[in-house]
Amino acid sequence: MTDNWMARAWRSSGLVALAVVFYALCGMLSVSFTRQLSFSDSPGLEPPWYFIRQDAINGLCMLLYLVLCLAIGTLAIRKRWPGGAGMVLFGIIWSSASVWQLALIYLKSDDIFDPVAARTSWPTFDSYIEDPLRWGWLLLFLFAIPYIGQIRDWQKNPAPAPPSA
Repeated sequence: MTDNWMARAWRSSGLVALAVVFYALCGMLSVSFTRQLSFSDSPGLEPPWYFIRQDAINGLCMLLYLVLCLAIGTLAIRKRWPGGAGMVLFGIIWSSASVWQLALIYLKSDDIFDPVAARTSWPTFDSYIEDPLRWGWLLLFLFAIPYIGQIRDWQKNPAPAPPSA
């Protein structure tokens, strides 16, 4: 009985550690890409391309993080490993704001990585930072709270595998 408990504890803490490592790697990737794709932007220019591009790159890297956490966490849930639901939740919690911001930039801007053709509906930094839609991820998160219990239930009782033919 102790061996089973120990194996489950190691697997669970291993998935949490993996989520943290992925988060750190995606954060470093974001910083690296931001430096490489700066296009000589500097804060204070109008429109605020420096911040728009930085947030878009961060959103792309956090989208990668979310996909990794969802894929590995879902696999862990299906294999009945402990910690799979935690990994899914970590992915959602730590990436939701950045991925939402990426979606908003995608909807309100065009060609953000082409300095000549880039267009956006945010004419100033203040209009960008004070856009009320930037906080939309909180509403999505609030609507997702009831499903957190369902994800934990999936961890405890995953759906049975379909019978093989």
